[in-house]
This record gives sequence, structure tokens and C-alpha cells, in this order.
Amino acid sequence: MNILILTGKFGMGHWSASQSLRQQLLRAFPGAEVEVLDFVAEAMPNASEAMYKCFNLLVTRGSGLFNLYYKLTQDLPADARPLFETLFLDKLEELVAARRPDAVIATHPLCARMVSRWKGETGSALPLITCVTDLSSHSEWIHKYTDCYLVGSNDIRSRLAAKGVDRDIICVTGIPVRCEFKRPVRRRPGRERNLLIMGGGLGLLPKRDSFYEALDALPGVHTTIITGNNRKLYDRLAGKYAHIEVLGFTDRVYDYMARADLVLTKPGGITLFETIFSELPILAWEPFLEQEKNNARFLVKRGLGQGARGVPVRHSRADLRRRDAGVDGGQHAGHEGTVGGGEPQPHAGGPGGREGGTRRMNRKKSLVGIGLIAALMALTGWLLFRDQPVTRLLHTLGQLRPGWLLLGLALMLAFVGCEATCSHLILGRLGHRAPLRRCLGYSFVGFYVSSITPSATGGQPAQIYYMSRDGVPAAHGALNMMLIAVCYQVVVIGYALAVALLRFDLVANLGGGLGLLLLFGAVVNGALTAGMLCLMFLPNAARRLTGGVLSLLVRVRLVRRPEEAREKLEKQMEEYRRGADCVRRNPALVPALLGLTFCQLTALFSVPLVVYHAFGLTGSGALDIIGTQALVTLAVASLPLPGAVGASEGGFVAAMRLFFGAGLVTPAVLVSRGISFYSFLLLSGCVTLLVHLRTRNRQPVAVSPRLPKTARGTVVT
Repeated sequence: MNILILTGKFGMGHWSASQSLRQQLLRAFPGAEVEVLDFVAEAMPNASEAMYKCFNLLVTRGSGLFNLYYKLTQDLPADARPLFETLFLDKLEELVAARRPDAVIATHPLCARMVSRWKGETGSALPLITCVTDLSSHSEWIHKYTDCYLVGSNDIRSRLAAKGVDRDIICVTGIPVRCEFKRPVRRRPGRERNLLIMGGGLGLLPKRDSFYEALDALPGVHTTIITGNNRKLYDRLAGKYAHIEVLGFTDRVYDYMARADLVLTKPGGITLFETIFSELPILAWEPFLEQEKNNARFLVKRGLGQGARGVPVRHSRADLRRRDAGVDGGQHAGHEGTVGGGEPQPHAGGPGGREGGTRRMNRKKSLVGIGLIAALMALTGWLLFRDQPVTRLLHTLGQLRPGWLLLGLALMLAFVGCEATCSHLILGRLGHRAPLRRCLGYSFVGFYVSSITPSATGGQPAQIYYMSRDGVPAAHGALNMMLIAVCYQVVVIGYALAVALLRFDLVANLGGGLGLLLLFGAVVNGALTAGMLCLMFLPNAARRLTGGVLSLLVRVRLVRRPEEAREKLEKQMEEYRRGADCVRRNPALVPALLGLTFCQLTALFSVPLVVYHAFGLTGSGALDIIGTQALVTLAVASLPLPGAVGASEGGFVAAMRLFFGAGLVTPAVLVSRGISFYSFLLLSGCVTLLVHLRTRNRQPVAVSPRLPKTARGTVVT
């Protein structure tokens, strides 16, 4: 018997489950051949690591967006075609031909989807077994040509059956774990108690010394901490405390669970069932991913454990740096935990917060952002140009007309200049002397910081910070950026709506995948725009609406600290009220801002048109190209990627093929993004450095409450 197990390392749980399945199959069928393959690495050997890193950043830093997507697709058919489908199907064809398996087991939904699709296209009768590695009935696991499902509980079986899966092909097996966890455990009473703390493969654990000092001081308790691959934390803790044993990465977790009386860890599906078979109570850090929330409800419902307060629950390095030994707090699944920790540490948002540690944190954030954007650029370049001979590419680029390229750079200068003019007008109305050249510096700062932070979250706080260095009160700086953000959102939505109404054929040309992104972007940005306008001009209605939404979020336990949330909401609404007052006092200001923003976006959307003429192409209308770029911008703007790198390039290739043709669209995206993003990223980085050097010895004015995450910065595509 020959069995092929396909998985992906989007989180190590899928890989661990695959290895456990292999072990159990070899025990049951000693003569079998069982092979575990990372299907993503097999299909994309040069890009898989970058994809895994991007995914990790998404679930740690963009967990809200991930959870939103997870909830929205909970009950939707998983029939969307994934990116790079051809690569996966071609590799699967090769693997099946080379290995000739008697059955395929998929422990990741992507693998299950691709095998099912391959079976449907080829008519193969190869058995497909899908092992669901979380206590989840998400539709991403359900595929037409699956022959058997292995699930963790009867509840999951019932939920899958309710979604149309034949109950007879659903087997309740539990989530697979290694056999070593299933051996009998004999814990002796009356001895020293053992606490086991694990931070996963990355070792994402508290950093504050007081947390470990408190553990070390617990009477009659010996603590074992597994730091995984976090070598820095291991070196800091090893041998420092008398009652704490520190380990690095180990594949013998079962030995330490057998000795422990309690484990403090995250409620991952694999970890959960490892503790169950080890007969070990679990104290789970409050989960932040939907899959882990389901797992946590399972263990609480069955009395196997409870959620912990006062210890870090978000497995984000940024959160751990901010909070060290704190937690978002609140109840989990209706139960309160009791493990102590420090109070959450306040986060000084953006530049200009607490000078010492915050500066170091911001430098690290910048380095992370630059590293991420470099990785995304490398991955994007490889995907775009892997089949493009370098000599042919250089020959094609050599035919460009330099005059048009200079025009493209001038358009980007106009893009930045329009925003600077907006700031000049607003700050002037607020009584501040803000020369246009200084406002240009602020705009370049915003471009640079927005480009290296996911969802452009850092641009506007950085601008506010440097305005405060120049004597502009942070409240006025925030008001300035809020008005610019509102106008930007209004014009973006208006631009895309006009294109959709006047030239719907351009929308149809985007294709299914990009069309869905466009719909998502339109919904997100439309809701954001409506919300901001409501906050500004309908404060009473906005207060009732936001109060109702907040109450709902509290009831569904998405908000853990309602009083703190209400206080922040009131402060933010005050910011919008001041914006409305400024608009009422200056009625001519809004038309001017909207006009400048329209010119700003038209300049940005015209860059592909310039590139079109630079290649000497004719035949396509200017409005068609500009309109298509407006749609692409709206489609990718809501994605949590620095500078929308990767998404913008992919959207350009998909949408602009109609104008450039298959042969020129790849060089065109290189030139277009080189003008509109990469060259200006370098230029804005230099200007940001100059602005920083100019203002470094000045004391900032007190920073006002930060803008909402969704209202900060602009994503330039």
C-alpha cells in the first residue's frame, strides 16, 4: 500500500498532524509506504518560504482581517480558484505519476481543494481523504470529490452533514497526535507541582522579567518553559531562575506533558488533543484566531480547561513587545482564568510616544516593514519574470521612450504635491504657518511610512508626529489628516462608481478573482466612507449606531473592555466633530480639497497610460486605461500588504492585459510600478530622513488620540 500525505506549513499544526498520521499508518500497516510532502513547497520551491512568512504576518498582525474573511466564508462553497492553480495542478499530476499512490490524504484545505479539482478534471478515482486539523466545519474543507473526512468530534460531523456532506463518509477520529501522547500517565500526588509553558515553534512568550520572577516565586511549583526556535529568549532565561527549567526546540513534548500537572499554551487543534491524550489540564491563552476560538470552546464546554487572564494571548511579536506580560483581558468562553501577570503596558502609538523604548520599537517595525516589502518584491518579481528571458525583457525595456517616463515621474510629483497643497490649505485655515515645501515633506513622509506598513497604517501618525515637531498641535495635525482621508475615500469611491456606471465592460474585464477583490474593496471603502461622513455630520445618529454596534460586540465577546472602548470611541467622535466644525466654518474648503484629491488620483491613475504610450502603443482610449487603474486600486487597497506589493502587480497583469497584450503586460507592470511606487519609495525615504534630521532636536506637541486604523494613510498602487 502506498499512501501520499499532502500538507502545507501555514502553521505547523498541519505538518504535525501529517507526521502523526504517518506514524499511526505505519503502525497499523507495517509494510506500507507513507510519504509526507509539503505540497506548497513542491509546487513553488522558490517562493513557499516567502508565502509562509507573509501568511504568518497576516494572522499575527492582520488577524482582524483574517478573522473577517474566515467568518464571511464560513458557509460559502469553496469553489474559488486559488492563485497559481496551474502550478499546483501540474505538480500534482507529476506527483501522482511518479509516486502512483493508492490514496491521498490532505491535512490542509488547499491540498484537499487541489486534489479534488484534479480528480474532477481528470476523472481519476484516486481516493481522497481529508483530515480536518481543527475543530472546524468551515466550508474551505468541503470539496466535491472527497471520499472521506476525518474530524475531531461528533459536533463537527453533524455540522458538515448539515452543509450537505454525506454523513456516511465522515469519520470521528479526533485530531491525530503522536502515539507517545497516548501512553498511560501516572502522576503522583503530594510532590512538587510542575507547570509547563509553551510558546509554539516561534516561542512567542512574555518578555518582561517580572512575569518569570513571579513564576519562580510560586511555592512548590517547578516551571518548564519551551521556547521553541526563539533562541534569544532561551539565552536570556536559561539558568537565570532556580525553579524554572528552560528548553529550546524539542520533539519530545510528550515527555514534558507526562510530567506536568498543568500546561499554559494556545488552544491549537493539535496541542488540544495532545493534552487530552496526556490527561493534562490546559490553561489556554485567550485565542485571537477563529479556529482557535472554536478549539477553546470545545475544551471549556467539556471541562478540560479554561481561558487565562493576565498573560499574553496574541502571538504577535508586536503585541508582545507592547504588552510583555499582559493580556487583552476579559472572559473566555464564559469562564475566567486566574493566572497572574502584569498589567498591560500602554502603547505609545506612532512616532512621538514614549521616547526610549518606543523609538526602538518603531525602528524594529520599520525594519520588519522593509524586510516584508523586500520579500514581497522578490516573490512578485520571481512570479512575474520566471518565464521571461532576461535578454528579451531588457530588449523590450530598451524600446521605451524616455520622455514619457519623465512625464510619469512628474505625475507622481503631482500626486504628492496635491496632498501637500491640501495640508497647506487646511493648516492655514487652522491658523498655522505651513509653507508648501514643508507640507511636501509631510506628504513624502506619509508616502514612505504608508508604503512599508501593512494596510498603510503608519503614514498619517508619522505625518502628525512631524507636524507636532514643527509646532502644529497634534489635535490640528490629526484634524488635517482626517479631512484628507475623508476626501480621499470619497473620491476613490466616486471614481470607481463612475467607471462602473459608465463603462461596466471594464469591470467585467477584471475577471472573477480580481472582481471579488473589487467587490470587497468597494464594500469596505464604502462602509468606511459612509461611517466617516456620518461621524462628521450626523453625530447623534452616529453615537446611537456606534453604541449599538459596540454593545453587540460586547455581547459576542469581540470587545473585552467595554468602558475603555467607549472612552476611545468618544475621543474619536470628538475628532470628527471638530472636523465637521472646521468644514462649516470654511465652506469653500471642501470643494477645493475634493478637487485637489481628484487631480491627485487622476495623476496616479494616469501612470499606466503614460507607460502605454512609452511603449509606442495606440488604439486604446485614455479613459479606459485610467478607469481600469482606478478599479484595480480600489480592489487592492484594503489588503493588509505594505504598499499593496504583490496584489497591485497581480491586479495590473490581470486587468491591463487587454491594453498591453500578453507579451508586453509583464514589462509594463515593471515600468508602471517602478514609476508609481518603487522609485518614489526610495525618494520618499530620502526626504523622510531629511525631515527627521531637520526636526530631531525639537520637542513635539502632545499627541492627540490616534486616527482609526482604517482611516490612516493611503495605499498607493
